[in-house]
Amino acid sequence: MGLHPTILIIEVGKMARSQLVVLLAGVLGLSTSAALACGCPEVYSDCWCHPVWSVEQAAADPCSNVPYLSPYNDRGVNLRLLLIDQGLASLQPRPMDNYNPWGWPDNPGMWVEYEYGRVPFHAHAFNEYFFHGKDINADTALKTASGYEGGEGTRWITLGNGLTAYQRALEAEQNIPQAERELLLAERRNLEQYLFTLHEQDQTTSTQFEGEYHRYLGTPAGTCFHTYVRAALSFYQGRYGEAKDQFDGLKACVQDWVRETAHYMAARTTLLLADASGYSPIIWIADAVDHALVRAAKLEIENYLRLYPKGLYAASARGFLRRCFVLSKDYSALIDEYRWLFEHLDSPLCNLTVLGFAREILRYLPTHQKPVLLRFWLPLAVDDLYRMRRDTAEPLQLAELTAQREAFAGHEQIYSYLLAAYHHFILRNPTATLEAVKLVERPGNDTTTFSGHVLRGLAYEAKDYRLAREYWERWLREPRMQPLQSETLQLALALNYKKDKALALAFRERSLIVDPFLRNAIIHFEAPEMLLREIVRAKYAAPQERRRAAYVLLTELLLKGHYLAFVREHLLLRQLPEQPVQPQDGAVGGCSGGGEGVSPGSDKMSVGGVSGSLGSVVVSWAGAAAVPMAVVVPTDEAPCCSGVTMGAAGSDARAGEDGSIVPCGPVG
Repeated sequence: MGLHPTILIIEVGKMARSQLVVLLAGVLGLSTSAALACGCPEVYSDCWCHPVWSVEQAAADPCSNVPYLSPYNDRGVNLRLLLIDQGLASLQPRPMDNYNPWGWPDNPGMWVEYEYGRVPFHAHAFNEYFFHGKDINADTALKTASGYEGGEGTRWITLGNGLTAYQRALEAEQNIPQAERELLLAERRNLEQYLFTLHEQDQTTSTQFEGEYHRYLGTPAGTCFHTYVRAALSFYQGRYGEAKDQFDGLKACVQDWVRETAHYMAARTTLLLADASGYSPIIWIADAVDHALVRAAKLEIENYLRLYPKGLYAASARGFLRRCFVLSKDYSALIDEYRWLFEHLDSPLCNLTVLGFAREILRYLPTHQKPVLLRFWLPLAVDDLYRMRRDTAEPLQLAELTAQREAFAGHEQIYSYLLAAYHHFILRNPTATLEAVKLVERPGNDTTTFSGHVLRGLAYEAKDYRLAREYWERWLREPRMQPLQSETLQLALALNYKKDKALALAFRERSLIVDPFLRNAIIHFEAPEMLLREIVRAKYAAPQERRRAAYVLLTELLLKGHYLAFVREHLLLRQLPEQPVQPQDGAVGGCSGGGEGVSPGSDKMSVGGVSGSLGSVVVSWAGAAAVPMAVVVPTDEAPCCSGVTMGAAGSDARAGEDGSIVPCGPVG
């Protein structure tokens, strides 16, 4: 016997509106997170970061970035795009369900599937999960650990790998007897425990440590190693003045490794002294730094590099120099060092990975030092884009940009793009943009060329959206694209359809818009009721997409209070394919009133079960007050409502086969 939905009236005044939506999601076999992700109501305080589904952003927003050079991108995103253009990195997006984007740490699946797609993306997701430096290899961990990028690593980061270097040097020393070598190695291995013990006892020195080993040492080289460990103890305890004197005393040591390491550690200790001079009891204050100590640290570092230009710690020493430049505000020297690093990121004298370079240069280069930026085209380009924003405090002037041509020598394509971007984003002149972008477009799919293609499309949108549509469709048929480029063009085409009120074209058979995340976004946020019905009926559409369209359609009817329409439209569910649906993240269970409920652990749900489960879906809401609420209850035994009244009308009623409301009559 077929199912006959019957309208019942029950008291459900205490049921929250979100619970109704969750119930409907369970009926349709969607995850609970799907129920909560159809836009975030304004009253939800935790919905602080949403992407703006647009190719041309109108305001700076870390939640909304695009894979072309846009003024409204996060500066770190634009910098990384340029590094990709220079062949130093690549885009390798991870599967969307394998990472946790910024904003929904407790439920990434909800955020990713229904709010974020591939494009637009959050700056954090791009920087941490999409961007991959080409220097990432087996040596990266060691390079990063020993690099002290920016000279800011705490003194503790070398306590572990310093033991490894000490052991290698000790084993290579031929002038130390085996018994003495083992004693010295035990001394260094026990250093961490000594530090812990002294800290627990609130002591700074240990007579046991000072004298326990020294009386057993009989060689000059062994004495050097022992004295070095004593200096290291002072260093790791933060007694920098004593440590500096001890390291200075080892600069004339007979043992080669100890002598070089002492020069390096003396420089490092002096730099930490200078850095510590800027600390108040509460915060670090740059203007309080002792510049005499900074100059002394710089001299120590330069002395080490002069004595050991290719030494064990030469790359780290260059990192210390950068820190000296920051502390002394010598930005000209700092940007020259960054330019050298950019050109020698594969050099053994560079202690930065590509990712570390991208992080550090944005952190320390001051954008207010415009003459300094002219010395290096990369941060200059990033700053120019930043100053093309509508709300920037110091907008870029065309005359200023024109005068920068020489700074981009060797990078003329990027300079041409900046001019084209200025015409589009600042002057809003599509004709001038189309003329300027000709110098940007070249064969290939590099970031700058792709950015030029996007600018041309946006200029066409400003002139004639029909011409823009042809342009987007033509580029979408290109077979070779970098990751995220196709998704950007699909978004542009979808927005073009929206402008023409033709979103149905996005869901036609063999549509060029195939990105499932974009299609989900259209269904959830843009599709009108008529289009949602078409998607549900489309035999060629993906089953999950059809279910999602049905869910959005029925949810809108619920929340708008169109209850009779809901009863009529729910019959669309019978057109959905019979397909097992795996429940996710707490699917709704405990359904009653006939039909097949969805409970945690169930492995399938038929269309018949979907229709039957509507018995548990509340289709009316009246706030906190307890008032009669309508519920669809399918039943095989009683197709009529058997004495239950229909609202204030006081008449019995049931749902007809076509979804209409008909009075109750005798059961034939």
